[in-house]
Amino acid sequence: MTRQFLQARWAPFESAQTGEIENAFWEGQDCLGMSRLATVRAAKAEESALHRTGDAAAAARQGGHLLVCALPGMTRMITLDSTLAARGAAWFALAQSAVGSEAGAERPWASVLWLARRQNQAREVWHGHGAGGKTTQPAAVSTDEAVENQSANVAIDWWRFIFSPHTPREARLQAGRIDSPAWGVAMLYSSVPETSDVLSFARCLKLVADIEYEAAHDYVAEIQERAIWRFNWDTLAWFHSARREWLAALRSCGEKEIGAIPGVFAALEKASAPSANDLSKEKTDAFLVGFREAAELVRAGYHQGSGTLAPVATVTARDLLNHGWEFFGIAFAQRYHFMQSVSENDPEPAAFLGRLLGLFPEFGVFLHKDKWDPNLPRISNINRLQRVEVAGYQLSADFDASFGVFPRFGQVNPQRAAIMAQRSWLMREHLTWSFWGVAAGNADPKQMSAFLHRLADEGGPLMDYGALTVITNPVNTAIMARIPDIDDLRKRFARDIQPSYMPWIWVLCNGQTEGMTSFERAQHIERIYWQGVAVPGLVGESFAQYQRANAIDDIKRLHKRLAGEVFHHADYANNVANGPYIIALYENDGATAREITGRMNAGPITYRWIELYYALMFGNVNALEKLCKDRQIDMPSDPFWQTAVPGLIELWRGLSGNSIGEGRRALLMNYAKQEKPLGAEILWLFARRLNLSGDEAALLFNREPPVFLLENSAYAAYYRDDREAFKTALVQLEAQKAYTSVNSYLLLQNLRRKLLEIPPVENTADPRPADWKPIEDELLDVILKRIQSKSTATSSATHP
Repeated sequence: MTRQFLQARWAPFESAQTGEIENAFWEGQDCLGMSRLATVRAAKAEESALHRTGDAAAAARQGGHLLVCALPGMTRMITLDSTLAARGAAWFALAQSAVGSEAGAERPWASVLWLARRQNQAREVWHGHGAGGKTTQPAAVSTDEAVENQSANVAIDWWRFIFSPHTPREARLQAGRIDSPAWGVAMLYSSVPETSDVLSFARCLKLVADIEYEAAHDYVAEIQERAIWRFNWDTLAWFHSARREWLAALRSCGEKEIGAIPGVFAALEKASAPSANDLSKEKTDAFLVGFREAAELVRAGYHQGSGTLAPVATVTARDLLNHGWEFFGIAFAQRYHFMQSVSENDPEPAAFLGRLLGLFPEFGVFLHKDKWDPNLPRISNINRLQRVEVAGYQLSADFDASFGVFPRFGQVNPQRAAIMAQRSWLMREHLTWSFWGVAAGNADPKQMSAFLHRLADEGGPLMDYGALTVITNPVNTAIMARIPDIDDLRKRFARDIQPSYMPWIWVLCNGQTEGMTSFERAQHIERIYWQGVAVPGLVGESFAQYQRANAIDDIKRLHKRLAGEVFHHADYANNVANGPYIIALYENDGATAREITGRMNAGPITYRWIELYYALMFGNVNALEKLCKDRQIDMPSDPFWQTAVPGLIELWRGLSGNSIGEGRRALLMNYAKQEKPLGAEILWLFARRLNLSGDEAALLFNREPPVFLLENSAYAAYYRDDREAFKTALVQLEAQKAYTSVNSYLLLQNLRRKLLEIPPVENTADPRPADWKPIEDELLDVILKRIQSKSTATSSATHP
């Protein structure tokens, strides 16, 4: 791109001083807008200065301005980010040529390297060490100093903070100290790449963006991916704000350039008509308001938005057309996946998909996740996706030709993965797929080791985070075992990641908690969560460790504290609900059981066992029979509802009408002889609901082989008050890993605590800091303090 510029009319430049060039560069970066296209439009409006041949400062200013257009892609790059960052770097390189033999400015190149994902080099350059070797945790400016020593240029302060050691929480709070909403949002988002914590970002976004919240649409796809319903209508506003911004950016290219692209001028006029925003015209889906009218223009983004890059000052209409196809394709794909996740057995997601692909068949390529759907429309050139970070699977999957490699219809093509590793170098999500594809093939282990060493040398914390997650994941153990120095590589990647940014899977799997008791391990993991890494997996593992330690009070405490946290319903069900729910059942705590039931069933998945447990806990035989009949209609071939539960209902009615001891014993003994696919915890609930005596309840579990389970002997021993038999059964269950379900395991731990009179674990230290607040509350305090400080300063200046 620099070569293109050298051949164009903007070079050579008149001589200039290094300080002048650097100041102009930071002035350009200071013009960051709330979205990448808002920044592009501002840069385009200023590009007339570049036509004054020889103005090196104008070139440096344009370089800084274009580079910050790419900040929203710091986690998930799209093609426009790469294009604008490359043009920005080229402009600054040309401007630097004007200083002659004088040493050029160094620090601006740190931002260039950082955006190119070469974070190690960027850090070294910023701190004045050049682009040489890699050091560990440099003695950089502290967070407090970065806050106190603010300069007149917000961009310089932003980069100073980024290159200073800090925690995710400190980055979020720093966002509230920045007067510029655009730079504040960029700071808030800076913690996402290395934590994957989109949830905390989304929760704080409105506070930081303030009145420009609707313009923060660059993040709409990532926020939808978390499938949190509370952001649904914000998402709608972001879709339409993004569409309006895109149309405005295209119009800024001028009629001559737009008119030179076949069919685009008329399509832009149609998409920009006032009637396109008429909500009353869209009867089926508010998200498609205006997009029906823009369909021809969006499709032109794929058909016309390609070709050789042109040496333009800012951006071409073709760049922007391609951006529309990519951005809205990714966003609508996530919209569809969001609808799937919140609408079980609802025909609307499928109907929406039909409407979407009817308007934009070229969006089909973005709808694949980690499995190729042959029913989706295809595009003729998958290579177009190589600068789209979320398209790693599409580029590595062996279904369509890419990189000159024709498909052989396997899952991942190792040959293509190797090519992608080179062409998508330092794009984290692409490298995850490409490395996995190469490693799963027959690649030389030494070559894989060299690949990872190079990644560690040339990348930085962002790449370290991604690589460490892949090579630490237990799912990949067999593949990684082929690499001779894999343990050293894991340590190498972990070396330069701030402790609070460490991947949670590394925290759990790297032996960091080796030697700790289950209770100590639970507290260690919970402490990391409260430090600001709001990842559901951490909570789930903390609950699991508390359960192993029989720390029932700590499970209840943690669950109560998490009530205000925003969890996706599936995250809540998979990581949080089980332990607290079983404790609520055991303690006959109806309020907590109802709360957990409501939260688990708030999403598209209906947890049948939750309904059954609840009916057994609080209902009567008629309520249970109604539930059973409803489920028999839904699942006509499921033996659980067709046979097992009706058998329990029959027993309930029989016992309710029989108060004679021998008759009741006969009913229970007859039931126990039948092979029923009912969990032990269900029978326990049944026994308690009917107030069965210990001897009667023991009969429920007194089955003979092959129906007899080791687990049943533990329950039978509990009801007979036989401590030794109970302890023996538990030891055998642990040794053989013979529990039939997690819920039964949790219930038996509660029964163990009661029968064996195990004292509660003494918790002397609270993992959550005493001054902890929800991040939104803490951030609001920081923002109010900043506003108050400015108000005081203004008042003092006005009335000295």
